[in-house]
Amino acid sequence: MNINNSIKLRFVELEPNRIFNLLDPKNLTCWLACPDLHDDWNEPETLELREKFGKFYTEEFDRITQHFTKLEKSILKDGILHPINAASGALKDATLRGIDTGGVFPFKSSNDIKNAVYSHTFGGSRLTIAQKHNIVVPCIVHDFSNLFEDCEEVTINNFQKWFGHTNYMFIDQLPRVRLKTHCHINDTRYNGMTGQTKFAQKDAIAYAKDKIDV
Repeated sequence: MNINNSIKLRFVELEPNRIFNLLDPKNLTCWLACPDLHDDWNEPETLELREKFGKFYTEEFDRITQHFTKLEKSILKDGILHPINAASGALKDATLRGIDTGGVFPFKSSNDIKNAVYSHTFGGSRLTIAQKHNIVVPCIVHDFSNLFEDCEEVTINNFQKWFGHTNYMFIDQLPRVRLKTHCHINDTRYNGMTGQTKFAQKDAIAYAKDKIDV
């Protein structure tokens, strides 16, 4: 099966709460950092702990890097400049291959899974801010469920319409649109996925885990 023809990449604008933010710290980051919470992942007490984890992680990472502060200021001033990356249907790994959904993915029934849309690879911070302020989100969706058949297809010939000559490239593998260099709105110290950024993430995780005592 030709991967380029089987999975359509489509541009769509969605209400922020239509998208499950897998990349929100309370979801994937917490899942990876706090395995002791897995068994009761969706229980009310764990949901409360996850919310606190996400809050503490965000506060500490922002204290170190100013990432969320600068990004929120930019979005409120200029809007979301480039689409976030998303996928429809069942949960996929970093290369958009099927994986065990585990507890981190909240969609359980076949109908819910088919209609799921979730953040993938990049754009989680922008989606967090969009959900906070109820801002419509431009997305490029790897549309496994064909939810957006009426929306414009994104191809190598037109992807610059949404991304311009920027830090993105279109390739013949999934995900098709990739970041050339992972970047944040910040000074040079934290502007990419540098050692400093990774240390900031680790520090934020440790801070959040200590705060919720897990």
